[in-house]
Amino acid sequence: MAFTLRRAGLGSAPDRAAIGASIGSFRTALGTLVRDGRGYRGLVAVNAKDVADVRIAAGPSGKVSRVTVTLVRRATLDRAGRALLRRIG
Repeated sequence: MAFTLRRAGLGSAPDRAAIGASIGSFRTALGTLVRDGRGYRGLVAVNAKDVADVRIAAGPSGKVSRVTVTLVRRATLDRAGRALLRRIG
């Protein structure tokens, strides 16, 4: 299961994380973010076996232009995903 946000319209109420917002607002909403190529990556625990893999693309101004979220099994995470999972606990 996956979805991608590309236009403004949906946002997080308490921290204002949305398309067009700063990376900082997503860091507040998601916790630890790491660089992933030209963008950022975060993980959100869903249950004991699954995580939401959140990929964030930002322009040169630091404003978010795209957010892609994919539900994946913890066991199928790549090396960078497993390292990030260890960092967030």
